[in-house]
This record gives sequence, structure tokens and C-alpha cells, in this order.
Amino acid sequence: RMTTFISEGMITDKLTKTIFTKIVLFATGFLAVFLYFCTLAIRAMEGYCDVHMQK
Repeated sequence: RMTTFISEGMITDKLTKTIFTKIVLFATGFLAVFLYFCTLAIRAMEGYCDVHMQK
């Protein structure tokens, strides 16, 4: 009984670790893309403002 419990616990532990890793990777990737687009938007706005301020 103890051995089956331990192996089952290890399997669920591995599953939670993989799910957790996937969530962390997804969140990190999403944040990176989000920050990248924010930077692009800010640069675009700055460029737009510079062009219009010069007139």
C-alpha cells in the first residue's frame, strides 16, 4: 500500500510540476510580448509627437 501511494504521489507531483512550468513559461512569454508591444507603441507615439511638434 505504501509503495503504490508513493508512486502515485510522485506521478501527481510530476504532473503539477509540468503544468506549473507550462503556466510560468506561458505567462513569461505573454509578459515579454506585452512589454515588447508596449515599447513599440510608446516609440511610435514619440515618433508621431516629434513629427507633429516640429510643424
